[in-house]
Amino acid sequence: MTSFNATIQYIKSLAGAMVLAVVAIGSISLEAQEFSRERYLGRKAEDFTLPDVKSAKPWKLSEQIKQAEATVLYFNSTECPVTNRYLPTLIRLYAEFADRKVAIVTVNSNQHNTAEEIAEHAREFKLELPILCDAEGKVARSLGVMRTAEAILLDSQGKLRYRGVIDDRYERGVTRPRANNEYLADAIEAVLQRRMVKTSITDVEACPLNLAAPDEADDSGAQTTYSEHVAPIMQRRCQQCHRQDGIGPFKLMTYDDAESWSESIREVVTQNLMPPWHADAPHKHFSNDRSLTDKEYSTLLDWIDDGTLEGDRSKLPKPLRFTDSWTIGTPEVVLKMEKAVTVPAETPELGVPYKYIWAGEPFAREMWVTAAEVHPGATDVVHHASVYIVPEGIDLKLKNDERPTGLLADWTSPINALPHLVSFVPGDNAFVREDGFAMRIPKGARLIFEMHYTPTGKQAIDRTEVGLKFASKPPTYEVYSDALINYWFSIPPGAVRHQVQAKSPKFKRDSVLLTMNPHMHYRGKAFTYELLKPSGETTLLLNVPNYNFEWQTTYTLAKPIDIPRGSRIVCTATFDNSKDNPFNPDPTVRVEWGEQTWQEMMLAGFEFYEK
Repeated sequence: MTSFNATIQYIKSLAGAMVLAVVAIGSISLEAQEFSRERYLGRKAEDFTLPDVKSAKPWKLSEQIKQAEATVLYFNSTECPVTNRYLPTLIRLYAEFADRKVAIVTVNSNQHNTAEEIAEHAREFKLELPILCDAEGKVARSLGVMRTAEAILLDSQGKLRYRGVIDDRYERGVTRPRANNEYLADAIEAVLQRRMVKTSITDVEACPLNLAAPDEADDSGAQTTYSEHVAPIMQRRCQQCHRQDGIGPFKLMTYDDAESWSESIREVVTQNLMPPWHADAPHKHFSNDRSLTDKEYSTLLDWIDDGTLEGDRSKLPKPLRFTDSWTIGTPEVVLKMEKAVTVPAETPELGVPYKYIWAGEPFAREMWVTAAEVHPGATDVVHHASVYIVPEGIDLKLKNDERPTGLLADWTSPINALPHLVSFVPGDNAFVREDGFAMRIPKGARLIFEMHYTPTGKQAIDRTEVGLKFASKPPTYEVYSDALINYWFSIPPGAVRHQVQAKSPKFKRDSVLLTMNPHMHYRGKAFTYELLKPSGETTLLLNVPNYNFEWQTTYTLAKPIDIPRGSRIVCTATFDNSKDNPFNPDPTVRVEWGEQTWQEMMLAGFEFYEK
């Protein structure tokens, strides 16, 4: 009896080996048909609607993406042994991520599998997740999927962030007792944490899909070139920083520049790192929106994937000119810090304290600022610089160019009530007001710089300056700056989503909101501004789901928002003090307010005017 069972087991294993051999042969014959799977990475998936064979209801990708932080499409088959072996793992992932806004569905794109067969297969394997039938193979073809057992991971914008096998337990001719690499689970975690997916593509060694013949496609043979298609994007989205004397680490002013950095461009674009923009809002909602449109995004990737062609130089746009390095135009007045600051080569144990350095003499008369821009002196060590207006008679209680330390001192410091004029942070260093709008500098007031330095390994000397332009007469509307601050928070060790809130007093007059500027440190994860009206109605003003301390943007509304009298602005900051936050200085400590980056801040700046 034992011998008989052993024989049966041997036959089964031999049959399995033969199936895998067939898969291997299929992979060889398919090589000529497969094209670059890499070109789909970072691209937005085409929308589709497929029937769910279990519920008999349509399943639409775009509607699902609105509700999910991540979406997984697993290309299934009723026969392929490799695909079926992964189904228990897929079921486990479906349960594990069910409460974290992760949608997982299977897609069957084999033309020979009927809906009834697909439904029966789902019942046999006890699949509770949606089972989609792609009978015409359009979805598989739109994503470049040619084999079963491939998982496609889309982020909250519908962009493809990972493609490949679920894990490495099953390979051609190999079955491991457990996986060494859980590629899909790791990629999902990265997307949920809004981090880069370290392994974004893996080989799939399963059964070739039996796709229906494609419809006739229009192939005009049009090519994407730098001169005609890419150069305008470089001008709109890149050259402000990536130019001579810009803050970008390299230039992107010519074809040679862009071609040399094309692979870096692909990487930072597909990982949503560049251009730096972190607000979740439609294009044109913010006037300073730096993000790529879907068309610009696809054009850049098409150009790189198709060989970075230069094209006809006569179609190049007229070059942008960045004269005398001031984006606001030539300032009427340039004020430097009254003395230079020496920044040490290494960070002291308690950090480099913020420095407060005066600039210029008291203003002899009232002035109305229509444009301002900060130029850091030592760009490599200036993390950020803020310029404040100090009215006459205000004692800032400074000692050695520093403010008093301690939570109570921070809370009671006169600096907190100073009007903010302009700041420099990476990617944001100027403002220009429209006609009829300006910020007031009272007679007798002075400007002061608040400087935050980050040592880089060598001593540096900084003397930052600010350029100003003025209105010739008082404006129609005076622009005010304010900030909501919460000092009294304590973030527990390991906390994943610790929320801290701040509310404004009720607005005494009908007002109009112009800009918003959230500020946290390295544990900052997300930030929202909401308008709470007297009726109790709440409106979302700004959502930053992926806060980045290195890019502290002032979000300027393209269409200013009315704030009725009696309304309040409510801001919520979300902090991640867990080990999964790659920027976290130390997830084992409790974190409270402090000016150093290993401490935290909850500050919500905004600008408005009264009607």
